[in-house]
Amino acid sequence: LTIHQSRVIGKVVGRIPYLGGIISYFKTPTGRIVLFVIIGVILLGTWVFSSFGGKKEKEKDIFSEEEEEEKDKSLEEKASAEDKTFYDRLKSFYRKTAKHKNILIPALILTIIVFIPIVDTLAADWNAPFGIENVVFDGAKQYTLHDADYLFLFADVYLSCPGHWHQQLRFFELQISNTTTGEILGANNWSVVYNFEGTKRVSSGAWIDPADVTIGENYTITVTAFLSTKFGKTWTDVFTTTFLLVLR
Repeated sequence: LTIHQSRVIGKVVGRIPYLGGIISYFKTPTGRIVLFVIIGVILLGTWVFSSFGGKKEKEKDIFSEEEEEEKDKSLEEKASAEDKTFYDRLKSFYRKTAKHKNILIPALILTIIVFIPIVDTLAADWNAPFGIENVVFDGAKQYTLHDADYLFLFADVYLSCPGHWHQQLRFFELQISNTTTGEILGANNWSVVYNFEGTKRVSSGAWIDPADVTIGENYTITVTAFLSTKFGKTWTDVFTTTFLLVLR
């Protein structure tokens, strides 16, 4: 099994926009309220969780095997729940968290799994378009491949995505055709590996035979984006434009 470093880096970098979207949401007035509520719930949970057992922990913990834990436990018994400072409660909270980590860690992971889609849905711009915004021809260049000459027509495809967690722009197909006859001269599929939020420029293009085209004539680019949701719905968005064929 070979793990390519570039693929690992790509997976990490590809998920950075999600973090940026969540941070941007928390900078909005509504996001600040949600953030304060989350912090308040965490602090309240810390206080409540650390208060339990303040006077009833005099019994020996049968699962404890280390003297250090017994020492911390005896110190905790001397202080009543009412006299605890926030720092004491925080220490007690982390001690209990470590004791019940087999339950709390999976619960935390499940909370994050549920929480991120909710925040992502709240932060997403529901009025933003989902599909192709524009296609710009960026010149052609001749290459020699397998003892034959081919033209590669460069095109910048501008894709738009609101950033909803359940929507995905899987790939798009770019076709070059004769404007008059409609004959397809070349086509390529381009995959969009990671979901994104906002507008993204993807440099793409297609190979064509130089004998099929004339420099200085108009031709047509048709880009078809294949969209889907995690609930099984699929559809397409098509963008067509004409361009003047020129060399780079």
